[in-house]
Amino acid sequence: SYDSNIVDIIDVSTRTRTTATLTQGRYGLAGASLRHIAMFFGGMYYSGGNQASNKVDIYNNLTNTWTSTDLATARQYSGSSLYADTVGARARGAATGVGDVIIFAGGRTDYDATLDDIDIYNIVTETWSTATLSQARHMMAAVTVGTMALFAGGGTSTGCKLKNNCNRDNAQSDRVDLYNSADGTWSTASLSVARSAVCGAVHGTKAFFAGGDTTGGTRQSAVVDIYDSATGTWTATEMPTPTNDGGTLLGRTLMAGGASGKAVLFAGGRLRQDIGGEFDHTFVYNVEAGVWSRLEGSSRWGACGATVGDYTVIAGGYGKDPFPTGSTTRVEILKFETQVNVYATVSASSSAGSISGEYRIPMGIGPLG
Repeated sequence: SYDSNIVDIIDVSTRTRTTATLTQGRYGLAGASLRHIAMFFGGMYYSGGNQASNKVDIYNNLTNTWTSTDLATARQYSGSSLYADTVGARARGAATGVGDVIIFAGGRTDYDATLDDIDIYNIVTETWSTATLSQARHMMAAVTVGTMALFAGGGTSTGCKLKNNCNRDNAQSDRVDLYNSADGTWSTASLSVARSAVCGAVHGTKAFFAGGDTTGGTRQSAVVDIYDSATGTWTATEMPTPTNDGGTLLGRTLMAGGASGKAVLFAGGRLRQDIGGEFDHTFVYNVEAGVWSRLEGSSRWGACGATVGDYTVIAGGYGKDPFPTGSTTRVEILKFETQVNVYATVSASSSAGSISGEYRIPMGIGPLG
């Protein structure tokens, strides 16, 4: 079976690992944490094809206990009169925690339906409520910055069935849904480029949305959209990816992201979801200086990234071998030092005249330990 119910729990301070188990083995699930609560929503399991799950596993760090429930929203979708999806079941949704709530949004059913459903769990009152995305989509990036939860990009296609093991979107969205926990209101914005499988990361007051699939999943983006919650403004930059023969930046999809020190990072990724082309680069962006650098690392895609204190943890994923034999157990715990700029004044002369100038030499940000 492809489906694992294992939960690996990494203590970054001691570099130790413990394990727990989900109530149902599955992949393509969404996870989020808020204070002492971690939740794992939905996902897929294999039974004659991909099946969507309605399971929710909940971990309480204060009591070190696990509980579970089902997504109880009364909804049922079917691409055929011969089949019916499990109530509330969906995969490839996105989740994040803000204020007192953890929000699980969007996703796909077994067959054709891309969903606009939002399930909201209040960790204080232990109650559920619902809302609706402004546009139905799946494979979004979900992050929290300040009082804002953002659900960015995503796929909107309905003709590519999970049941038939179809993994690529043929339509992408530029939509961003924003939830403000301070007043409980929703609003919308737009990415600079429509794309799905975007990688999200947060540093200070800024949320970053990097890469992803564009043009029906046949091309990938190197664009990074940046939202500043302090000013409510959007800007964009590009990762310094390699270029093709025409000089166009080669984007990537299915990266893992995180933050450490004064930097955000985007690790690994794939040239295409369905044809391979794995990358071993980690792109590091110094948020204060606005400077990119590139590190070499293990070649993988579909890894899980998380920020824990001042560390970024990159876990699992797939390498160059076919699924599922190419999956890796590798975990990288990264901490990045401040970018340091060393300045040197250089002068030279020749028969044609003399030159002088100030040359800035960035000293690389690198992993410790």
